[in-house]
Amino acid sequence: MTEPGHTRPHEVDFIARNLLLRQGYFVVRSAGSQTPVDLVAWSPDHVLLVKTRRWRSKIESVRTVTIHFGGVIRLLQRTPAPPGAKVQLWIYVDHEGWHMYDVLPGGIMGAGRHE
Repeated sequence: MTEPGHTRPHEVDFIARNLLLRQGYFVVRSAGSQTPVDLVAWSPDHVLLVKTRRWRSKIESVRTVTIHFGGVIRLLQRTPAPPGAKVQLWIYVDHEGWHMYDVLPGGIMGAGRHE
């Protein structure tokens, strides 16, 4: 059993999916390790390809994320996306919530937070 306020790694997909659904997106979860993203979300105006991860420590900076998730970021940079779609890395930190990053050809950029 998980302690209150703590999540298991696989639970973050469902937490992210529920957040996207509340924001008006349609969401498909890609269950399995053969795909580079965990969630595909779309609305009339946006398409998001989202990779979710859980992290137990406080995230101090974009540099921290780049160091610890460099392999994931490089995989996402190679992920083909439809024109206008955003590829994002969402990291869930217990007691903090989501740290969201746009994945760009040259690195990552903060895309927001959600508790």
